[in-house]
Amino acid sequence: MNYSGQKIKQTVLATAMATTLGTVGIAEQATADILNFSLSGWFTVVSPSGIDILVNGDAIDNTMYGRRTDVTGAMTFDTDTNSGTLDLQSFSFFGSGTATATAISFQDIDGPGGAGTLLLGNMGFSWSGTVGIPVSIVWDGKGMLEAVGQGLTVGDTVAATNADFACDTNINCALPATNDFLFTFGKFSYTLPIGASPLATTTFNATTIAGAGLGSNPSGTLPLSDDGIGGSPMIAGPFPGFYINLDFDSLTVISPDESVAIDIPGGDTQECTTADGKDIPMAVNISISDDDAVDTITWSLDGVPVANGESVIVPVPLGGHTVEVDVTTVSGRTFRDTASVTVPDSTAPVINAAFLDAKSGAEITVINSRGKATVAINVSDTCDTAPTSSATTGLPVLDGDTVTARTSRKDGVELSIDANADYVEVIVTAEDASGNMSREKAVLTVVQ
Repeated sequence: MNYSGQKIKQTVLATAMATTLGTVGIAEQATADILNFSLSGWFTVVSPSGIDILVNGDAIDNTMYGRRTDVTGAMTFDTDTNSGTLDLQSFSFFGSGTATATAISFQDIDGPGGAGTLLLGNMGFSWSGTVGIPVSIVWDGKGMLEAVGQGLTVGDTVAATNADFACDTNINCALPATNDFLFTFGKFSYTLPIGASPLATTTFNATTIAGAGLGSNPSGTLPLSDDGIGGSPMIAGPFPGFYINLDFDSLTVISPDESVAIDIPGGDTQECTTADGKDIPMAVNISISDDDAVDTITWSLDGVPVANGESVIVPVPLGGHTVEVDVTTVSGRTFRDTASVTVPDSTAPVINAAFLDAKSGAEITVINSRGKATVAINVSDTCDTAPTSSATTGLPVLDGDTVTARTSRKDGVELSIDANADYVEVIVTAEDASGNMSREKAVLTVVQ
């Protein structure tokens, strides 16, 4: 097979890939004509100028400097028509919530048995309240198609094998700069490794279908044009003119009924129970071939490993997060599922306000006009250890009444009234860190 470098500003056929065949040793033959793959890769957004990559604020500590987002999913490929569908797991993007790609389909532009390896895909993205952002993308499927032509069985993997792909630090990459995407961050320049990919984004763009906009799918068609920038520009949505890139670096053949799926019994949104968020029980449902077995199960929250095992309890802080489970089998195959989970705080603080007898400390609601009382206020919140609060006190004032405020060295400022005061009240307001507010009032009746 052909081994050559690939970068995001690549020429169309400058894809490098390798096929790992027969290493798993599973004899089961994949379903005739239809291949099912689990896959993983990278989502990258390039600026309209083609010289910078959009920072993903949700992944700032990953090995790609927070500028490439790892994606996982499944693919069904029809070997008769060289067409198929993709089902990507939702992923956190740009610090503003979950991105979801839907109705992803692709087809061989050259037709089955054609000389080329280009695939035209169309899909819709939903993100940050915008639904149906149309995306048309052109892939070079050379690595995948050649592997399919050689014959694949369940367990075979088509993947990048360039040993120099990984970065050893956040600023040094072993892969030569000529095979990387160059970008600047502040006054420094960096290289972003792209590496080999059996299903690689090209610099070709589809022709936008007349009238296409939000909600359009498909949105692109032939003929193609080449502007030298990797990916295809979005025609609508929050980032018009920015280029979407989806590069899949690993495809593993699975049985149609093989899968792993995260199960969150309480749902993907659960109210916080402590200031630290909520401990949420989760489980993974696993279906793999009978001649294989599970070796390890690793759970991660926002990319950080947090637990191991089939059923776990994951401590999830306030806010939106991405939970991920990675399952490795004894034969070395890997499966992954991701889910979005949100822990909101929608409960307002609890306020207890009361008047206490100045001598006994007992709670009172009635006082003689010559008596003395103190105010007791307590504010608590399940998810915030230090909610803010404020209180005001007041007396009813009638026409002709005289209100005086005097200061004593012992008690500070006192408020008295010379007339017919029927009651005194204290009003307390409180707010927690999530913006939930509450209000409580205590009334003390005054008898003459």
